[in-house]
Amino acid sequence: MVTINTQIRKRAYLALFLAIIITSCNSTCVRQWELTTIDADCPATTYAKLSLQPCNYFNGLEAELLDCGGNVRLYLNARTLLFAASSDGTITLQLHFDDYDLEYQADVLEGCQRVLAPSEAQQTIISALLNNRAVDITIGRYQTTLTPDNFTCSYFQLATIKS
Repeated sequence: MVTINTQIRKRAYLALFLAIIITSCNSTCVRQWELTTIDADCPATTYAKLSLQPCNYFNGLEAELLDCGGNVRLYLNARTLLFAASSDGTITLQLHFDDYDLEYQADVLEGCQRVLAPSEAQQTIISALLNNRAVDITIGRYQTTLTPDNFTCSYFQLATIKS
């Protein structure tokens, strides 16, 4: 009886492992920037979020442009393992373009799964996307490509939401 349960458990683990491998190796990924708004009675707590989900939840990054009261900030979120912050609570944020690379030190927020992009990096990323250029971002073991697909329209919608 024990050996039958052990065999079933081993087969279940093998099936789960294969499912993870097959889905993580999928090279086609269709993503769109999504605009979400949350209205509240108090204008100071009304906010809008423009987000792009990762293609791969194991080593991908979710990008969020969050607008609260006209203050827009770019956050990059890990979905699995924690960011390995240095002793001062920062991590290297690398931006890769077709013709050049940039590096910034970004703050790792409490919980170590969320990074706040420095304002200069944020402006560089937004400018590239508005100019229809993709941006490859690497933070430690995580990486993502921010695509300009429908970004311009969504970004201007984000900017016109009344806070």
